Amino acid sequence: MSNLKIYVDGARKGSGAGGWAIVVYDDDTIVWEEGGRVEDVTNNQMELQAAVAAMTYAVKSNSCKVTVYSDSQYVVKGFSNWVWNWRQNGWVTSKGEAVLNQSYWESLVALSGKFKKKFNKAVDFKWVKGHSGDPGNERADLIAVAYSNYKENTLELVRDACLTPEITESAEEVVESKVDLGDDEFLNIAALAFGNGREKIFLVKPDLEDNFKRLEAVHKLATNKWLVTKPELEMLIERDLGLDSSWRGWKFVKSDFYEDGKPLFKVLSR
Repeated sequence: MSNLKIYVDGARKGSGAGGWAIVVYDDDTIVWEEGGRVEDVTNNQMELQAAVAAMTYAVKSNSCKVTVYSDSQYVVKGFSNWVWNWRQNGWVTSKGEAVLNQSYWESLVALSGKFKKKFNKAVDFKWVKGHSGDPGNERADLIAVAYSNYKENTLELVRDACLTPEITESAEEVVESKVDLGDDEFLNIAALAFGNGREKIFLVKPDLEDNFKRLEAVHKLATNKWLVTKPELEMLIERDLGLDSSWRGWKFVKSDFYEDGKPLFKVLSR
């Protein structure tokens, strides 16, 4: 039986959409990647969802030694220490308050029990410092953030990504390409056609052409007096908005209209 290392991570946009991811290593080789997107969640919930996915994979695996790596102290300390006291105390903290995210913790406890029953061992949770260059953590972060930003095709886009998503300074090694995401066509990728005989891709910051597309889109919103939701605006300009905000000479103001109980915004020229 092999020894598995599972890196987990969660991410959340300012608009409330979140993403989670797991990256499974068998020794030094990635053997599985998984991720998802959830609306209206907290960052801690996405960190926990990633841990639940990791435990689900562990239970289904044939490995009796599994280590889960997370950059969330909340997840690591919670699973290693707090959750067992919470469960014993009827899901109440030492301060007498209800445990937050109880359903996620209950899932982790249940999956831990299944793993121990199957292998007579426990899954070990370890903390890893985020954004410190650890390949597994960087990869999980890449997928989780991508899911929090884009609704479709995310895992397919990043499946072959470099484990450390840093752009090379050698221009001749970079081939700029576009991926058609339909209404979400704001993702730019760079493809490196070398390394281990396979093409690797990684997410990069939007280029000048993409910025022009954003400017044109905002101009059309103002000219045609179209109303849009706050999440749509935030996705368009890649910035969190207050109730009244501005960007590149345009001002975004809450209108008197609502959609599904949420306010619609209008775009005004300065």
